[in-house]
Amino acid sequence: MNDRSATDQSTLEAATTDGGKDAVASDDVVGDTAVGDAGAACSAQCHGSAVNAAPPLSVSGLSATTERAVGAHQAHLKSSTWHVNVQCADCHIVPAQVTDTGHIDTVLPAELTFSAAAKANGASPAWSGTTCSGVYCHGATLSGGTVTGPTWTKVDGSQAKCGACHGLPPTQGHTSSTVCATCHGAVVDASMKIIAPSLHIDGKISASGGGHAAGYASGAVHGPDFLKDPTSCTACHGTDLTGGTGKSCETCHSGWKTKCTFCHGGTDNTTGAPPETVDGKTATTIPGVGRHTSHVSAGATHAAFGCALCHKVPQSALSPGHIDPSPAEVTFGGLAAGSSYSFSTNTCSNVYCHGNGKSSSSGGSALWVGSLSGGCSACHDDETDGSNMNLSGEHKKHTIDKNLKCSTCHNCVVNGTKTITDPTKHVNGQRDICGSLNLNWNATNKSCSPPCHGSETW
Repeated sequence: MNDRSATDQSTLEAATTDGGKDAVASDDVVGDTAVGDAGAACSAQCHGSAVNAAPPLSVSGLSATTERAVGAHQAHLKSSTWHVNVQCADCHIVPAQVTDTGHIDTVLPAELTFSAAAKANGASPAWSGTTCSGVYCHGATLSGGTVTGPTWTKVDGSQAKCGACHGLPPTQGHTSSTVCATCHGAVVDASMKIIAPSLHIDGKISASGGGHAAGYASGAVHGPDFLKDPTSCTACHGTDLTGGTGKSCETCHSGWKTKCTFCHGGTDNTTGAPPETVDGKTATTIPGVGRHTSHVSAGATHAAFGCALCHKVPQSALSPGHIDPSPAEVTFGGLAAGSSYSFSTNTCSNVYCHGNGKSSSSGGSALWVGSLSGGCSACHDDETDGSNMNLSGEHKKHTIDKNLKCSTCHNCVVNGTKTITDPTKHVNGQRDICGSLNLNWNATNKSCSPPCHGSETW
C-alpha cells in the first residue's frame, strides 16, 4: 500500500512481535461508536491518531485536509449526527496484521476497494485521484443532487448539505412534495433534521406513514401531482402503479387506466370528451372544452364523431405521450386527415367536415371555441348562393340555372326544406346520390341518365 522509512518499519515490526500484538485491538473507536476496523496499533504507529486510524496524520506526517493523504477521512470516520457510520473497510481492505500482503508492500497512494455499502442499489463507484463518482453514498442511484461527485480534499461542509446527493425532492420517480417527513418520518423530522443517522445512507429506503400528508387522498390534491408527472408516483406505487411499498392505485380507483371519464369528460356524455377538462373547467370558451360535445354527440346534421378523428386515442392512461403537459395534441385522422389546428387562434383549417374542397364560404375553417352559424352555407354553398355558387361539377347549372333543390339528387339525406333527414349520410365522407328521380347514377365515371335528360357526365 505504501513505502515507509526504516524507522517506521522497525516500529511496525515491534508492533507485531509477541509483546506488541495485543496492541492491535479488535475495534477502532470512532467518537462513541465502535466501527470494527483495524485496532489502536494503526493509529498509534503509522497513521491516524488516538481517536481513530484515519488520517490525520498521514503516514508521512501530513495533517491538512487539502492534502490527498488526509482529505475527508475524518469527515467520513467521525461519528455523525446525520448519516450511518462509515468504516475504513468501505473504501479500503483492512489488514488483520500490519504485514499482510498488500498493506505496506505496495507504493502509495493507498488502494481503494469500494465495499458493498458504496455499491448499494447498483451503484458503480470510481475514484479519479481527486473525486469520487458513482458512489451510492453520494447519490449515484438518486436524482437531482448538486454534488454527486465530491472533491476529496474539499472539506468545508459545502458538499455535505441537504440536496448535495439528491434533489429536494429527487427529480425522478418521486413525488413533488418537499415535506420529507411525510414519507420518511423515521429518518427526518418536519424541520429537515435527520433524527436517525443509522437509517440515512444505509443502503435502504426507509418509507413509512402512508406516504402523504393529511388531505392528500383528495383527488383535487393528489390529482395535480399525478398529472404533472405520473412517474413521481412510481417510487412507492410501482412502475405501473399497481403497488410497491405503497398501495396500488386500483385499490381506490378500479379500472381507472381505461376509464376516460376518470380524468376528463363525463359531464355532457360518457365519451371522455370535455367538459370537464382535466383541471375541472367546463366553459365552452375554454379551448380545453370548446366544441367537443357538438362533435362527439350525434346531432341534427351529422352522426357522432369518434375521438380518433382529432386525437391519438391511448390504450391506457399510462400509454406514452398521453399524460403530458397541456394542451392535448391534435392529430387529425379519418375524414379530417390533412387538416390543421392553430393553438394561437383556436381554429381548424383545411377540414373536410367544414366544407374544404366543396368551395365552402368559410374556406374549410371553423373556430373551435365559437359557435357555427350560417346554416348549410357555413360549410358549403347551396341553392341560395346564386352566381356565387362554386360547388363541384354541374351544381350551379342544376340548383341556380334550373332552380332544382338539393333533395332532387340527395333526398335520402335532405328534404325540400333543406332539413337533414338522415344525419348518418351527411358529413360521412361519401356522396349519397338518391334523388326522387330515377337518376341512374354511376359513381365510377360520375355520369347519370335521369328522365329529364340523356346520359351526361357530371
